[in-house]
This record gives sequence, C-alpha cells and structure tokens, in this order.
Amino acid sequence: METPTPPAGSVRLPSQDDLPSRRVTMNQVVAHNIAYFRNALDLTQEELGGRLERITEKRWSKATMSAVERSWDGNRIRSFDADDLVALSQALEVPITALFLPPQEDGTVIDYVFANVGAPPYRDRTVKGGGTGGELLAQLFASEYDYSVGWDPFLERLQEALDFYYGAVPEDFFITRPHEPLDESVVLDDQVNKLRRQIATLREVMATLDRAANKLEGTDPDAGE
Repeated sequence: METPTPPAGSVRLPSQDDLPSRRVTMNQVVAHNIAYFRNALDLTQEELGGRLERITEKRWSKATMSAVERSWDGNRIRSFDADDLVALSQALEVPITALFLPPQEDGTVIDYVFANVGAPPYRDRTVKGGGTGGELLAQLFASEYDYSVGWDPFLERLQEALDFYYGAVPEDFFITRPHEPLDESVVLDDQVNKLRRQIATLREVMATLDRAANKLEGTDPDAGE
C-alpha cells in the first residue's frame, strides 16, 4: 500500500517504518473523536450525556459516556449505529464527518492502521490490512480517490437534495476533482474560475437580500416606481 506523498512545504514526518503500529476500528475512531470534541466544547461526560438524552430521548448516563470513550483504548469497543452518529453530530455541534477524522498523532507518533479503509478501486480490492490516515481522509472528502461508477450518482443525488431543500443550485457550485490527471495549472485555473462564479452568485444573493431589507425599512429607491 503506497503512502500518500506530503504536499510541498509540509513538515517532514518520521518514516512509518520508525513508528509503532496500531490497528484500530472505525468505531474506535468515533470514540476518540467524541472525547476530543467533548473536551473542545468544555463539556463533562455527564453534560454530553444530557444533550444526547434530550436528542434521542434515551438514557446516556455518565457511566455510559465513560464506557463509550474508553472504546478508544479499552478492550470493549462500543458500536455506533446511524442514529447514534446523527445524535452525536448534533450534540457535539460538528458535521458527521468530524467523527471519522484520523487521530492527530496519525503518522507522527503512532502509525495507525484503520480497519476497513484501503486503496481504490473498491471493486478490485479485498479488505486486509486496512488503510492510512490519508486514505481515510480521501474517503471522507473525496480528495484522492476516483470513485468511478459511484461518484456520478452521488453528485446527482446531492444535487437533487440541494435543489429540493434549498432551491436551485448553480450546476458548477461544487469544486470537484477531475477523474483524469490534468496539468496543475489547468486544474488551478478551473478552480479559480469556479470560485469567481460562486462569488458572483453570492453577490447576487446578497444584493437581493439588501434590497429586501431596504424595502422593509422603506428606503428602497425602487419602491416608488
């Protein structure tokens, strides 16, 4: 399995061969991030449990939360279902993807091997050793992988959902990584152009909101026409 090449200008990390290795499951990664974001919010385990109780209407005692967080280092690993992940996302005030971020020391202190994460293409591989933190990030944010068949239906489904819940969204609103390798300057120009179109769209929205506010205040210069 190839190790992702670090970006230019990044800090040189120790060779993975020099680091102690540890295999962890994604449930353990979630447990690690629960503790991390709970501390970031300065919440006690009891306070987080209280938030989860209000969201799920189920009991999340301090003992339960302690057992959940001990999954990271303990022998008994808590499994999280989809409902748990949604509730935790709300209680911790982070996107669901935040619960799957690799630990901060990945590749610097400990060479974590993440179970059920591996190199593409998915259809041609079997899960054996797991994957690196870079590969995990790629799955979360589509920064490295060519998802092949599954990518286009995902974008189509995402577009449909955005259109339904938020109204029409410009076709090129999202910056996506091309499937085929391109010259870096071409990719950069394309991304800059898309960003400028997004800025223009946002300016139009801001102008519309500004006119609406002026109309409510009775200061709209076009109101008398």
